Amino acid sequence: MKEDDIYNKTGPLSNHLITSTAIAELSYARYVYSHASRVDLTNLSEHLSCTPSSTSSPSSPSPPSLPSPESLSHSKIHLITSTAIAELAYARYVYSHTSSVVLTIQKRVTCYWDHHSEVLRHESHRSVAEEQSMGQSIQPLCTLLKPPPSSLDLSYVQGIAMILGNISSLSFIHYRFIFGAIALVYIILSTGQRPFVQRYDISPSGEPPNQVSEVTVPTSSVLTPSSQDEILADLVQTIAVTSDYFVDHSLASSEFGQMGRRTQILQRWIEAREQLHGSSAGLARELTDSIDQTTSSLFPFLRTPRDGDSLSHFRRRFEKGSKGIVIPTGKRTFRYACHLISNIRDVLNSKLPIEVVYAGDSDLPLEYRRFITQLGPNIEATEITQIFDDSTLDLAHGGWAIKPFAALASRFEQVMVLDADAVFLQPPETIFDNHSGYQKTGTLLFHDRLLWQGMFQERHEWWERHLTHQKPSPALSKSLVYNEGYAEEQDSGVLVLDKSRLPVLLGLLHTCWQNTQEVREKWTYKMGYGDKESWWFGLELVGAEYTFEEHYASIIGTLSTNPEGGEERVCGFTIAHLDEEGKLLWYNGSLLKNKAVDERFYDVPTHWMVDGVWEKGARKRDMSCVRDGRGGDMGREEVGVVERSVGRAKEIDIAIDGIGAEGDV
Repeated sequence: MKEDDIYNKTGPLSNHLITSTAIAELSYARYVYSHASRVDLTNLSEHLSCTPSSTSSPSSPSPPSLPSPESLSHSKIHLITSTAIAELAYARYVYSHTSSVVLTIQKRVTCYWDHHSEVLRHESHRSVAEEQSMGQSIQPLCTLLKPPPSSLDLSYVQGIAMILGNISSLSFIHYRFIFGAIALVYIILSTGQRPFVQRYDISPSGEPPNQVSEVTVPTSSVLTPSSQDEILADLVQTIAVTSDYFVDHSLASSEFGQMGRRTQILQRWIEAREQLHGSSAGLARELTDSIDQTTSSLFPFLRTPRDGDSLSHFRRRFEKGSKGIVIPTGKRTFRYACHLISNIRDVLNSKLPIEVVYAGDSDLPLEYRRFITQLGPNIEATEITQIFDDSTLDLAHGGWAIKPFAALASRFEQVMVLDADAVFLQPPETIFDNHSGYQKTGTLLFHDRLLWQGMFQERHEWWERHLTHQKPSPALSKSLVYNEGYAEEQDSGVLVLDKSRLPVLLGLLHTCWQNTQEVREKWTYKMGYGDKESWWFGLELVGAEYTFEEHYASIIGTLSTNPEGGEERVCGFTIAHLDEEGKLLWYNGSLLKNKAVDERFYDVPTHWMVDGVWEKGARKRDMSCVRDGRGGDMGREEVGVVERSVGRAKEIDIAIDGIGAEGDV
């Protein structure tokens, strides 16, 4: 492969695709400075500066002469740790001194740079004062460029890149290199200018720079890759340096959006590793080290007390092709968990294996574990703190926080996480086997009620702020809560996830991070009610596609007539959810009529209603109603399921009393 071809394929990567590092900058600089004319740096020196060398005069007013390409390239390496202010000034200068003929490409690249530069956004968003000192936030940089209607359509360039990639039998990762290279070459040929010039840093004091330094190094220190393997080695080292940056610049507990962006970058690295094979096996191992280091930095709870597993090892816990149910419980919800297992096993005859997850002996003592695992075949108990490093979690006292970790720790590749007080009206296998939305995305989430429109403005501002730099997913675009200002999006009583799909797994990791002790106490549980919103928000922030049920939550209870208006309504204490055919699938709140009022009074609901107006009870002990919706009677089969489940629950209560558990539930 010729050297020019090498740089055409790899040069633009440093600025367009990933966080820039010394090696990527060096390859890029060598190409640009060996193929473009030399230009006067006078105007640039008015905006940018770097640390003066020991031999330079601090008062020299004139711009320096252009050094050799090797010296310039090497000097870029030493200026790679740039501030957000310098990045913005540099981009504004370059794009204001380039022909408008190619503004379409420039705008696309600049916007990509704005929205994906981890260094730039992270540093600029760290401090409000720093952003104010720039005069403009990051987003306006992208909007400064307005491409004329006659500009080149970038999709044409992308099409050429795809053709070349197919001709040369290159992998997907090389196709991306070609795409960036074609855009770069087009800019050079159309304008006769270098689209990027040497990067300089702005002086910390904010004063106009007065000196530009030059670093002279031997020519032999400049890299000259001559093969595809050397290019890949450079890229792997680029990722390693980026990984080091992530480790050295950890995120604060409030940086939900940044955690999503870093997780998306991690996903790209994992996908790239899966394409390295054959002679690249050694590079794949090096890349794995960077992936493991980054994973441990972002999600320290994966470092287990036993063997320090990171993600690449943790995924081996999942049994390929397996499906199962996970029920997190402790002494407080133990009784309801037993009722649920009987509902699934004895009444609906589900054969799915079940994991009961708890957080230490004090959470679920041995006699409780023995009782619940003997309720039916293929039921086991899993101690969660033996799987994760609990030092940042405190799951024994975390309440809802155990749920995403239970999903992640489960040996099941496809996992259904159930709240202990859920009641199923159809076998849970129905979701795994028949739900088209789940089969498409590997996820199924359920909506909450449409309540309190316009009353939680701070929560919406929080969501929008962290989603600033990415396009809403199809699910979020259809959300009535997000778009019309209702309060709560998700009922997390049932969650279904296929962890074999990498985006879903990484979304689950983000949800777990949101439920770590510091993050949940400072942000997650203050901006939402418990874990509920953390599930869809985690998937959204990592860019994973996900499926919500079609309808917002239904009500299940009894039919009544409004004494004021005379219209029929359904009133009750529990909310229900439908399958894709509009049939009742499950409801929450347990088999009791109202567990907040009477822990012994069971009830069999008779009616349900969906897509109506909720009239919410003021307290948990107060009944809620839905009017102006559609619904009807509970079917004979559904009533039969509830009646048989209640019968078994009463038998279980007697047995639980026998082991002295009644006072704990």
